[in-house]
Amino acid sequence: MHAHPPFRRLIAFILLPTHLAACTTWQTQDLSPQQVIAQEQPDKVLVKLADGSKVVLTGPQVSGDTLSGYDGTEPYRVPLADVSAIELKEADTLLTVGVIFGALVVVGVVVTIAVIESLPEN
Repeated sequence: MHAHPPFRRLIAFILLPTHLAACTTWQTQDLSPQQVIAQEQPDKVLVKLADGSKVVLTGPQVSGDTLSGYDGTEPYRVPLADVSAIELKEADTLLTVGVIFGALVVVGVVVTIAVIESLPEN
């Protein structure tokens, strides 16, 4: 038995967020900002500043005592002394498993409902 096209679209719509989420989270790094930038060479970092604010920098670089990069399209520079933590986006296995499991449960419920509704009435 083949699923009807609208039914396939519904399943794809339900599963799409699991793919788009990419299941990554910002993870605080134990190393200094200089070490993180030098060793990981990340495209983006989340910078936590001593005043409690946060900024996502693209193309981060350390030069002397300054961390620089782009906040959106604007150049951004901050003294390393003002940086309280650096975070990188990393895969979150537990989140990935949870999202996939949740999506499978939803698909199972939708399939069950569709099958029940397609049965002839007695």
